[in-house]
Amino acid sequence: MDTKCSLCKKESALHCCSGCGLVYYCTSECQKEDWKNHKPNCKTFIVKKIENKGFGMVAARTLNQGDLVLAENPVLLLPKEESARRARNLQLQFEKLIKSKQNQILSLHDDNPSGDENSKLRRIFESNAIDVNNAQSAALYTNIPRINHSCSPNVIWGYGKNNPLSKEVRALKKISKGDEILANYIDSWQASFLSHIHRQKVLERWNFVCQCRVCSLPADKLEENDGIRQKIFIQHSLIPKYMSSWNVAKAVEAAKMKLKLSIQIEEEILSSLPSTLLETYELLRIAEVMGGQSENTKPYLEKARKLSTAYGYSFLQGFNEKVQSIENQCLEIASRKAR
Repeated sequence: MDTKCSLCKKESALHCCSGCGLVYYCTSECQKEDWKNHKPNCKTFIVKKIENKGFGMVAARTLNQGDLVLAENPVLLLPKEESARRARNLQLQFEKLIKSKQNQILSLHDDNPSGDENSKLRRIFESNAIDVNNAQSAALYTNIPRINHSCSPNVIWGYGKNNPLSKEVRALKKISKGDEILANYIDSWQASFLSHIHRQKVLERWNFVCQCRVCSLPADKLEENDGIRQKIFIQHSLIPKYMSSWNVAKAVEAAKMKLKLSIQIEEEILSSLPSTLLETYELLRIAEVMGGQSENTKPYLEKARKLSTAYGYSFLQGFNEKVQSIENQCLEIASRKAR
């Protein structure tokens, strides 16, 4: 998240625009002076009631793939191991917040609104918090919980550049003004191959039945969709099996089939495509180094790079680390082969 003043570029920017939370200013004077330029790009979303969903988030303007929808830091944070002191620690953090933040938190979804008032904060946290720090902690944000679930999401979130606890929400694809902003609550890769029945079991944690455009498909189309996901999983499982005996040609074949199947439901699993493309690139590079099949690997790499760049810092960092790992592996294979 860039904390330079949007106008004068000083490093001492202290507060963000309250309308979008995406740009920073060092003084109110800079913010007022920049308003004419910033206004057209300010509010990316509005929160409103969505039929059969309670509240949700919709696009306030057209957003293109990679556009930043929102960025925010957590207001409450708990390490997973603190379950015994959870209620007390939550309350202490809550009491330190300004009243407006407290009200924002208390307005979030409560699974049991008529339940014990003393447990309300805990219920809200457990219903709306998301994993951070490699799932070692859970964090609550004030805007992200307004994003409803879909098995065909149009946004993805990841951590920000300057703070691993910050979250950036970016558009996976073009979102037209007025469209609901939707994320997949299930892990990106897991969501790629689970059937609608198994996805619903995972979603039971949030106490709702998914009625997204995928889960609402006619029975025959839903069965077809589940079938593609099952085939993706089969090919995914074959890759390590083939590589355990260094049958690289068969592994490449499985990776290509997995990618081909993934493209059939591309709109639903856009967030997992970079890793699928990189996997194909990796196996083709290994095959090349081992003197096997030779194919132009650049299209796979560049497509993965383009998507990772669009999806934000955490995706791009993962991409760069994986590419470096692949090149190191290929150098090692080439070195062994030369001995």
